Amino acid sequence: MVKFGKHIEAQEIDGLLVPYNTLKRYIIEDDMGEAKRLEEQNYVNFVKEWRAYLHLASEDFQASKTAMWQEIFKEIFQNSEEKDEVRGAKPEVAIKLYIQMAQKKESESYCGEEEKKGTTNDFDLLSQMKNILHVAVSNAESLRKIVKKFDKYNPSERQVSVELLPLLYSANFVVGQDELEESIEIIRRLLHLGEYEDYVDNTNKRESTLVSVTEITRKSDVEWLQRIISSMDEFELQRLVSHRGFHHIDDSHHTRPLENSLAAYELAWTSGLHLCECDINVTKDERIILAHDEDFTRLALDPESPLSQKKVSDLTFKEIVALPLQSGSRPPLLIDVLRSAQVIGGNAKLIIEIKPGNTAVASALASLLYRNPELIPSVAMIMSFDLFIMHLLRRELNKAQNDSTNDSTTIPSPGFKLLSTHGVDTPETLTSVTLPSLMLITTADPPVHKSELRFQINEDVSNIHDWIHAPDGSLDGVYLQYEQVMKTKEGADALKKLGDFCDVGVWNYAVRDPDDYETFEYLIREGGVKYFNTDLPSTFKEDGYVSGGSQKSSS
Repeated sequence: MVKFGKHIEAQEIDGLLVPYNTLKRYIIEDDMGEAKRLEEQNYVNFVKEWRAYLHLASEDFQASKTAMWQEIFKEIFQNSEEKDEVRGAKPEVAIKLYIQMAQKKESESYCGEEEKKGTTNDFDLLSQMKNILHVAVSNAESLRKIVKKFDKYNPSERQVSVELLPLLYSANFVVGQDELEESIEIIRRLLHLGEYEDYVDNTNKRESTLVSVTEITRKSDVEWLQRIISSMDEFELQRLVSHRGFHHIDDSHHTRPLENSLAAYELAWTSGLHLCECDINVTKDERIILAHDEDFTRLALDPESPLSQKKVSDLTFKEIVALPLQSGSRPPLLIDVLRSAQVIGGNAKLIIEIKPGNTAVASALASLLYRNPELIPSVAMIMSFDLFIMHLLRRELNKAQNDSTNDSTTIPSPGFKLLSTHGVDTPETLTSVTLPSLMLITTADPPVHKSELRFQINEDVSNIHDWIHAPDGSLDGVYLQYEQVMKTKEGADALKKLGDFCDVGVWNYAVRDPDDYETFEYLIREGGVKYFNTDLPSTFKEDGYVSGGSQKSSS
């Protein structure tokens, strides 16, 4: 059960999206949430509405692609000195000319020339194509999945799959996906995307990280952290997760590093913490950046600047470099942080959260790990509130690892794909690494985001079982929101019961929920919790606190 409808509702993309949950109303559920057998009239109405959405999706795809190509040819014809190369240009030639002209204009604008109104941007075209492709894939999957679900409960011998799937698989927004993917890969090669690791090393000077820690933190806070860590045993350190690194929850950078900063993670790891959690987003030019919010207004040195108010997904890495945070440093790339964990070594590992509906960052993450398998051991776990994304990530990472041991050619299946391996050889070392754990985050409060799933610890665990298990690869566990009942024997027993068949983590709200050693120790020892999120407030553990738990674990 991957909650595809919730994932579609969580999408924030431009274009017409087929409303999966609207079509789902023809499959009537009883009070227990089980689908009932369908009446014959539902067949007629369902087919009629399904065909209408197929037509709308086809029209939207055609209009979007036409507008895109009109813009491409308008730009290259107006700005090309050699008109002959524009006339009758094939798609790959037109794209190459467009990108060259966009880069030339950008170069001229940086050299002091006035930027022309309506100047094209090479990454704008990439974003536009990716958006069209994402809408096409979403609509194809919505229409396919709802047909499959309808047939499962259709009492008639006449299955809608026979009638409707041929229409779907011949629709322009399905057969046109390969062309878009090829165009996107052409742009990526022209912009040298996926090959920026060396560039990152050259621009992200190492002396600006570890040295800066001593400049922006008070010695007393660092010493406090080291004392707390030294007082814990290995069993505890394997389960304590530093939320957004060692930072201050009120965004103060005077006593601790800023959240999701390179310094916040390096200080935590070098002080002895094993696990740190981070939030990621992806820039317009496909760099994975550490960021919790959709923009940097809260953390920017100048919150009024246009760049700080711009969505992370609309920024390029060049703009990120020009966006200093309150600490004076720029937001780090994920690969920066993973390389630091790799250099520090030992038990330094990262836990990565993907925001709901963000398939773009999930795709970029899958690609980064595929191209850099040596960094995978530095990733302990990946998690999200979006169940569909997590199952998709599990399937794609498993497939990538399995394909690296197989020489057989497989036929790609239509639908969502996070990982593009076009023109990339499967790294041999991918077969020898253990993939990160994948976990679903749930909420105990009423869901705020459309993709969130609610679970309270006193409920039947069958829901969790249904959510995390899938035929093509199951998730490893669930990250639960903290509840007061968890600190009772009844709650601890329920946590242990859940832990019998999956990993269990607990996250909490700052200030509202207890974030202290006593709660942490009770949950990991009595409840068997594997991960506990903490902001490490100054009240987390008093010096001299004596553990009331059991002896050190040998595990």
